[in-house]
Amino acid sequence: MPTRLRPRRPPSLDRAERAAARALAADVDRARLAIAADLGVDLGADLGARPGDEGRGGGGDDLDARVTQTLVGLWTERFAAGASPPTADPNCQRPTDAGDEQEPNTRVRHLRATALTALLERPCDAALARRLVQAHELGCARRVVARPDGPVLVETAARRSRGVYYTPEDVVAYIIDETLGPLLRSPAVREPRAALAALRALRVLDPACGGGAFLLGALTRLAAAYRDVARALGPDAPPELARPATLALTNLRGVDLDPGALAVCGLALRATAAALDGGPLPPAPSLHRGDLLALDEVRAALGGPVDAVVGNPPYARPAPDQLALARTAGLRALDAGDVYPLFVEASLALLRPAGRAGLIVPLSLLFSRATRTLRDAVLGAAGRELRVASFDRIPSGLFEAEVRTRTSILLAGPRQGTTRWRTTPLVRFTARERPGVFERLTFADVTAAVHPTLGVPRVASPLQAEWLARLVARGERLGDATTPDGPARLHFKHNCYAFAVVCAALPPAFDAAGAPAAQTKYSSLGFATVAERDAALACTAGAWLFWWWLALGDGFDVTAALVQALPVDPRRLPADVRAALARLGRRIQARAARHVAYKKNSGKRVGTFDLRACLDLTAEADLLVARALGAEDLLADVRATLARTHGTAWRRPR
Repeated sequence: MPTRLRPRRPPSLDRAERAAARALAADVDRARLAIAADLGVDLGADLGARPGDEGRGGGGDDLDARVTQTLVGLWTERFAAGASPPTADPNCQRPTDAGDEQEPNTRVRHLRATALTALLERPCDAALARRLVQAHELGCARRVVARPDGPVLVETAARRSRGVYYTPEDVVAYIIDETLGPLLRSPAVREPRAALAALRALRVLDPACGGGAFLLGALTRLAAAYRDVARALGPDAPPELARPATLALTNLRGVDLDPGALAVCGLALRATAAALDGGPLPPAPSLHRGDLLALDEVRAALGGPVDAVVGNPPYARPAPDQLALARTAGLRALDAGDVYPLFVEASLALLRPAGRAGLIVPLSLLFSRATRTLRDAVLGAAGRELRVASFDRIPSGLFEAEVRTRTSILLAGPRQGTTRWRTTPLVRFTARERPGVFERLTFADVTAAVHPTLGVPRVASPLQAEWLARLVARGERLGDATTPDGPARLHFKHNCYAFAVVCAALPPAFDAAGAPAAQTKYSSLGFATVAERDAALACTAGAWLFWWWLALGDGFDVTAALVQALPVDPRRLPADVRAALARLGRRIQARAARHVAYKKNSGKRVGTFDLRACLDLTAEADLLVARALGAEDLLADVRATLARTHGTAWRRPR
């Protein structure tokens, strides 16, 4: 197959594109209400919304699905007509249930509705098809339900419970590059006819396709590959290569519970293929309505295993019927309290040994106790190379501001016998830096550094991965120096931003009247002596604990388990180093007490120590520990990383 340069990835949706998608979503909402009124549903029947309808079907969803499918039918006619505006068709009839009397001229009434007229007069092209997907997924939180005085849109939990959020185009393009890209560049199929045969055999699945963002990305990439083959074959190219995007539709598979989403997805794919080929609407692609966790049913619908799985599985608490399906399917990640681990496991079960997967998952995949079964028993036994790129939510995030999660992209390679973990650090970027964020990703092999209790680390370099494995293997832990009832307490703050806040005495806090108040969001560890506590303070106030937290924390919380697992036991350092660290610990505490920053919180003035004022002291302590461990090169690398990600103060200590 001809080798292609990696296509330039599109940027995330800019402000104008987001505004256009929201405007279209508003027009679609008005059209949905107009259609619901025209459908003439029995408002007294069981189509009204009931408690529980919002999440997994029910009467409200039945009406909403009929409305969406009717609208998609109108759009399908509109796209089929090309640039011509829709006209009244006396033979066009509304969808009905068996035995209902069909009502002609329904579309005439539809077109008299201002909302529908404005909606259907939009130019029909690939851009509109893409925006229909965005509009559908923006509108998933609003369901059409019947009321005695007419249909209304009701805000529901459906969008959150189903995990439906539009995936930005640059994220889709990156995942398509990393999954389909290697399959299309395989050196074994560079001869054009072999390339065509390999292309025709490829099967790409989105296990929770929604409106079709990932399948649209795959369609574009596959159509380009077919065009390459057609050029290589020249006059010997078979006739079907004259419409490469239409041919690419046969490679695509989608699964989703929502019939309205499948209708939108099918239309978007057909309309995009027609626009790319410059021809009529092609036949509908292979989309299956069902739950991925009904694994045998899905496998039968797909006709066997697939070559690539791409998508954004839902993040939500599994419903009882989903857990029952997962047990029947023999899935193991049942204890996570979330449906996404089950989707990841089921997706890998549908993948060929030589296949690849690219799935968006929460950061919790790498560290949460709840995902340990998925991480150890499923992924750890997959025998594949697992690359995980992780992204912070501040100062910017991969998704819109409403999706305030730290996100990872899990990339699974072909089966190779043993599992290898490769990760990025938790990537921080601004909106301005976003266009190049995927090109700058670097992965380090952390297989040997996977922690027995804290999970899979995220590091910025191979040197850090090597040292992390070495430090953990030494068997030392800060927790070994602690005792639950120890009189000398080392306090640590529960959250972390640019520094890990540790202290021997808590910072002050005041109530609304100015009286001293208790601090919150702190925990403490006990030490037998003040000197041991002070030495531990010096070990944890600088780069070491902060780097440890970046590698194995959740991006925000600081837990006792994580602090205690820090692979340095001050008692086992040389005596002169211990004494020097204890002196530095006392100096750090004394200086921090003179640099307290206050923040208002629920009427209180809550103080926290500004450890930027102590960077020269913490840098001295860091260096003492590094020399004792022989890890000066690691410290320099960690400081360079922190300077890039958390400010220049880490580069030049005061």
